[in-house]
Amino acid sequence: MGTTVGGRSWRRRVRLGVGAAFVLYGLVSLGLPAALGWPWRLPLPWVAGLLAGLPLVLAGLVLQRLSWRALGGARALGGELFRDGSESRLICHGIYGRIRHPLYLAAMALLVGLTLLLRLTPLAVLSALFLVHFVVVASGEERELRRRFGAAYDAYRERVPAILPRRRRRRQG
Repeated sequence: MGTTVGGRSWRRRVRLGVGAAFVLYGLVSLGLPAALGWPWRLPLPWVAGLLAGLPLVLAGLVLQRLSWRALGGARALGGELFRDGSESRLICHGIYGRIRHPLYLAAMALLVGLTLLLRLTPLAVLSALFLVHFVVVASGEERELRRRFGAAYDAYRERVPAILPRRRRRRQG
């Protein structure tokens, strides 16, 4: 069984690290507002939260679905995380033909949307933590994909923006 980063013990460490990060983020997002005396609810009228949050949640769900469709369910859930470059392929179709990190964008849209809908301060803190997390993890993924796919990834990266899609130009004719 080929692995890019060291076999089963590496997998276990990654899974434990991810689990520990989620627990830590949960504790910080609950503890920080309490320690600083911040209100439990954000000072945002519920109508504003609904009008701003619902479209973000819906956009996040659509992006997530498009991402899973392009990747396939097992891969979307990390099924190729530890495979050799020779055992995996670069996905450049579907939503991945428009942005390189649609799952991170989907997760942020969902988190920020839920924060606005529920108007909870701990969710705002959690959103900020995950934004930093996603930036760090995405840069690591970019390095790994460059190592795995070389020039093909360089060309893809040149063509496709990381997070926000470019506007398509209208054809003249």
